[in-house]
Parts: sequence; C-alpha cells; structure tokens
Amino acid sequence: MDSQAAYLLELRTRVRRYYAYGEKDGFGKSELKSEIKGFLEAGIKSHLVKTETVKQLIDEEHLSAFGISLEERRARRKLGLEAEPVDWSIYDSPAFERN
Repeated sequence: MDSQAAYLLELRTRVRRYYAYGEKDGFGKSELKSEIKGFLEAGIKSHLVKTETVKQLIDEEHLSAFGISLEERRARRKLGLEAEPVDWSIYDSPAFERN
C-alpha cells in the first residue's frame, strides 16, 4: 500500500469515528475534530493528497453516516429542517408517575 492510500485509509477511519458521534457534542468529539483538522492540513500541505480527494472522501463518509450529502444537510440546517421533532407526550403524566 502506498503512502497516499495509507493516508486516505486512516483519514476515512477518523472521519467515520467523528460522524459516529452524530449530533452529540462533547470533549471527545471536539478533540477528534481538531485531530482530523490537523491531519487534513498535514496531508494537503505535504502534497500527499489533493483537496478535492479529501472533500470527496468526507462527502462519501457523511452520506454513509447520515444518509444525505453534506451539502443537503447544510441546506436543511439553514432552513431549520434538521432538528427532529420532540415527542413531548411523555410529559403529559405527572413526574411521580413516570419511570
């Protein structure tokens, strides 16, 4: 396996781990995002990979993780369509009756 293929395999693994967090925020996700950002910058600045190749890989992983493209998800967020409706019916009964 050449160095570019090894780099892209490692990048794909890191991006999958990042997208596995979904919408959850937290230290682990934030730390992984910073790690990926540095990894991307190193690969691009060292001319190991092209920006277009990286973008395509990220788009593929996003589609695999969320079922929609990155561009479509950004558009949905702008329109306020991304958030799933909350089922408030669980709060219809008094708190002492809920388990």
